[in-house]
Amino acid sequence: MQKMIHKVASWALLAGLLLNGAPLRAATSADKQPAVKVTTGPSAVDELLALLPVSDVVAVIDAQRAFAELLPLLKNISTGGIGKTAADVETFAKLAGVEPKQIQAAVLGVKMTETLSRGSGVLLLQGVELDGAKMTEAVKALGGELQTTEYNGKSLFTISRKRGPNEGPELTQFALLGNKRLAIGDLPALKSVLDGGAKGSQAALGQTLKEAKTTGLVRFAGNLPEGLRTMLASQGELFEQVAAVKTIFGSLDLNADNSAILTARLRTASTNAAGQLKESLNGLVALGKVFLSGNEDATMKLYGQLLEQVKLGVEASDVSLLLQLPKELMDKLK
Repeated sequence: MQKMIHKVASWALLAGLLLNGAPLRAATSADKQPAVKVTTGPSAVDELLALLPVSDVVAVIDAQRAFAELLPLLKNISTGGIGKTAADVETFAKLAGVEPKQIQAAVLGVKMTETLSRGSGVLLLQGVELDGAKMTEAVKALGGELQTTEYNGKSLFTISRKRGPNEGPELTQFALLGNKRLAIGDLPALKSVLDGGAKGSQAALGQTLKEAKTTGLVRFAGNLPEGLRTMLASQGELFEQVAAVKTIFGSLDLNADNSAILTARLRTASTNAAGQLKESLNGLVALGKVFLSGNEDATMKLYGQLLEQVKLGVEASDVSLLLQLPKELMDKLK
């Protein structure tokens, strides 16, 4: 799971430094596309969502706020290498001589496995141009190189940077999509985007996403992978109701005082099913509190404090979840 968090953080952070400057020259004529008027607002988001590969979770990110509010927090988080990634990206941006500017739209698609230990995904940005010369110089200054390969007549770019003596290189891959669009992610996801994405098969998730709070820093919608459903259903009665959840959607927001709030809805088949799910979740929270009580490990104590903040309710066929993280708890997450 930490590897997946590291990847997603890397893609999101890299987006901030891939702004401004002259366009990166494409390696083939197939990459050249006629100028198209750039759209903004919901239509730009919808167009990017349509380009995503098949995903279990999709998210829309308020990019302007993310780089102003989220990046400083990420630099202080050691989990999964997130802090180091944030610091590296900040250094990279300074070396490249670029400043984050407005991104007209940003969406993320992630494909999970039943264990949540591995996954692939892609971050799509609208309104991005690259300065190829500056970027190449910046990568070299960090001990890496910028490579170009071809896929069906289109260019895929790879930033390769050395890590520890016994580790392979750290790779960050991206592609230019035309119309000032950029894709950053795993190779399989990038190839799917260049092939045209899921071609509308995720319209339901996109529609559900519109029910999430539109003012959040991140709003998301997702489905449980079938393998995960099967695994949960086999874990006993408490988990059976969780496995039956149809869709999860919600938003994450940061407040001016550095507190955070997560709101989510777990959609079920009926009001009765929602009531049963709420009771199962209350049971799991109670078990977690009992398990963590008396544990003096700092991380375990933090998990216990997080569980104390969980609030559950029932609204029609949805179970509502509210997780408020006061500044004191957010400071401990660093």
